[in-house]
Order: sequence, then C-alpha cells, then structure tokens
Amino acid sequence: MSKIAGRKSRRLVCLIYLPILAALAAISLFLQPGVYGGLVQGHIMIVSSSGAFSSVNFKATAPATWHWTRPRSITYEQVAAKVFSEKESSVQIDLLKSRWTTADQSGPLDESSLRLVLFQGQQISDTDVDLNAGIRAFMHFLDQLKDGSLPGPRHHTYTTQKPIQGSFNHFSGGSNYGLFGLFGWLLLWPVYLLLPSGASSHAGLTPRWAFVLTLAFVALVDAVAIGVAHLFSPSGISEAMEFVIGMTNLPTYLILGDRAVFSPLGYAFGAIAWATIVSIFVLLRRPGERNPEES
Repeated sequence: MSKIAGRKSRRLVCLIYLPILAALAAISLFLQPGVYGGLVQGHIMIVSSSGAFSSVNFKATAPATWHWTRPRSITYEQVAAKVFSEKESSVQIDLLKSRWTTADQSGPLDESSLRLVLFQGQQISDTDVDLNAGIRAFMHFLDQLKDGSLPGPRHHTYTTQKPIQGSFNHFSGGSNYGLFGLFGWLLLWPVYLLLPSGASSHAGLTPRWAFVLTLAFVALVDAVAIGVAHLFSPSGISEAMEFVIGMTNLPTYLILGDRAVFSPLGYAFGAIAWATIVSIFVLLRRPGERNPEES
C-alpha cells in the first residue's frame, strides 16, 4: 500500500501540479493579465522663424483598466498642459472630443486654434514655416496619444528634435493578476505536504522536511545578506550581498522581475519557490516507500 501511495503522489505531481504550475508561470511571465494604466509627461518648445516661442509642460494619464495581456500601447483621452509664452495659461485638451479649454475660452482642436492657444499675445504669421511645422508636429503628437501609436512605456526618457524640441517620459503601471494565481497555486504545495500522502518517501529525507529545511535555509541566507548589506552600505560588500540576494531569489527575478527581488513579497516568493522545487525533486527521486517512523 505504501508503494501504491508513493506512486499516486508522483503521478499527482507529474500530471496535475507541475503542468498547471508551468502554465501559470508562463501566463504570469508572458501574457501578464491584469489592471494597467499609463502616464505621459514632459516638456516641448516650439520656436518660430521670427523668434516667437511657446513652451509647454504637459501631462496625460490613462486610468487603470483590465487587460488580458500587458498593454504595449496605451491610449489617452485627456491632456493637461501649462503654456508659457507672452502669457501663462493652463489648457485642458480633450482628445476624444477634439477640443481644448482654458479658463476663459474653448475651441476645436485644429492647427489654427492651437496656434492661437500656444502663441497667445504674440505677433505671428500664418506663413511662418518653423511655427507651422511645430504646430503640425505637436498635433501629430496629440494624435499619437489618442490612438496609442506613441512610443511604448519605458524607464528612459524620450527626446524630440525640431520642429518641436523637448523630452517626455512614458510610464505604465498596474498589477499583474496572473501572479496572484501563480502564488496561490504555489502555496497549495505546502498544504499538500501537510497531508499524510504528501510526506511519503523512502526512509531518510521526506518531501515535507525538504520543503521546511529549504525554506528555512533560503530565509536565513536572505536575512544574513540583507543585514550585512545594510551594515556595510554603500560598499563593495553590500553590492556582493545584493548579488547573493538576487541569486537566492532567482525565481523571483525570473517571474516577477528585478524590482520585486528586494521586496518582502519577493523574498517570500523566492523562498517558497525554491522549497517547492527541492521538495518535488525529493518526491520524484524517492521510490515511494513510506518512512517507517511516519507509519
């Protein structure tokens, strides 16, 4: 009976737990379903051939919404801008309605009205080549915000050249809900090990004890490395300890990313992942006989 129980345990691991764990890991890593939003903010300047100029600080936000895959492009509906020319003014741009609004006026979002908004109080010519090119480029930028064709979110700053000079940042943030499913499924393994069949093994190290010992070892290494890193920061020793933490939490780095490695969730995920991997290895390597001490 003990051999049958051992075979059933290994069959359960191979046919149910591991494939689902691999599928959830792939979903979390590649599809990343969840709730995501976006932010674009920056500064541009348009300078006319005659020397007139307009400086614009702008910010656009996209509220967090559900996506089955992490969005590579984000659409925006509203832009808040601060315009500095002869006069300083705040402008709200509604991209869906193609209209702009200031404190005392509003109008359609087209090149002619945008020219007046950006260069209010200045003498400008309708035939100014540099100014018209700058207005068209800014309109194109607004169209990119609206249809999601703006260069995608990243950590580094984007820069723009003439006819509009400036820079902007494009960020995306949110929650990868696939990770909740992965973490929840991962936690089912220690629950399984609490069952009598979950500890079945040949005499010696059982999967249950393999899980506990690995979990304790990884947690201890993390605690020591974190303590040493804080004690000797900043120095080469602290950098070495950060490398140790990264290695002990390699599953966290691979699935959650580098930012999560040095977080409480990252430490917990890494320790439980290693403990699960080691205990599954012990279960699959053992012939399936129950330890007499556990009978």
